[in-house]
Amino acid sequence: MGPNCPNETKMDHYSPDNELINRYIKELKLPTVKDSLEDVVSDAVAQQWDYRKFLRVLLQREVEQRIENRKYMRIRKANFAQLKYLQELVAGTFSLSLRPLTSYARDAT
Repeated sequence: MGPNCPNETKMDHYSPDNELINRYIKELKLPTVKDSLEDVVSDAVAQQWDYRKFLRVLLQREVEQRIENRKYMRIRKANFAQLKYLQELVAGTFSLSLRPLTSYARDAT
């Protein structure tokens, strides 16, 4: 396979290796790896990454997406009536003990 082979980084064409890779991804429940594999393979080929960097980038994307998903699910599970952020709070509506928190949020932005 060389630069004239347009499908050398494509995982969607049939090959026994691609089929096994997709089966393993599904079995291990790595949806972000599945979704980003084409892009990461293309980047790895274009930038001549070694195998460790390729694997690190692929797994890093999976981990980062799982962290985001956990945050989202925790917020959903909390079942808040409505979402509020510290920046949206009005300092005058709280007792004196909470006012330093609201001023901190205002200063942080």
